[in-house]
Amino acid sequence: MHCGSTRRWEWNTTSKAGRWRRTFDATGGESAVRTRLLDRSLPYAWLVRLGRIGIVPLLTGKILTSWWDCIRCGRAYGIRWYELPVVMMASVGINLLELPGMLTAFRNDSLTETCFR
Repeated sequence: MHCGSTRRWEWNTTSKAGRWRRTFDATGGESAVRTRLLDRSLPYAWLVRLGRIGIVPLLTGKILTSWWDCIRCGRAYGIRWYELPVVMMASVGINLLELPGMLTAFRNDSLTETCFR
């Protein structure tokens, strides 16, 4: 884990077999696009090669994965069945917060200073 000059916290992981790499950070979607622009071997890198239109299927996949996680793990977090629609709609909003970071990565801009960073 390190904090770079852009004040971005980043964790680089590699599987034990070395088959996949992934970068986790707190930049809100930027890493999902930027790392796939740099490394074509990452899953769904071909979507990023489509340009900005590739953001739509990326976000759709992230939302569907969030919904599946809500259904699969909701009970463990104390979410009742009738609360699931509200939690799922909140997950849509949370995933849409990554959109500005994705657009920043496509423009190849640097991160701006915010209260978070």
